[in-house]
Amino acid sequence: MGSSIADQFTRLFGFKVRDRRILLIMGISAGFASVFGTPLAGAVFALEVLVLGRMRYEALLPSFLAAVLADWMCHAVWG
Repeated sequence: MGSSIADQFTRLFGFKVRDRRILLIMGISAGFASVFGTPLAGAVFALEVLVLGRMRYEALLPSFLAAVLADWMCHAVWG
């Protein structure tokens, strides 16, 4: 669901393909982290799923930050 929201966001604002992929990775990592409560695993999972064999180092920090913020929001709202 996080990646779907990120995809619609990129289409709405007309991002480039590179930026679109990074936002998709961020959406996947945020969704995974918020559901399972594991931000590091969410970031790594998102990088593995979308990239498939090639590491996108420019997406590593945004992916981790999105996962940490999503996990933090879940803890802040639902305890």
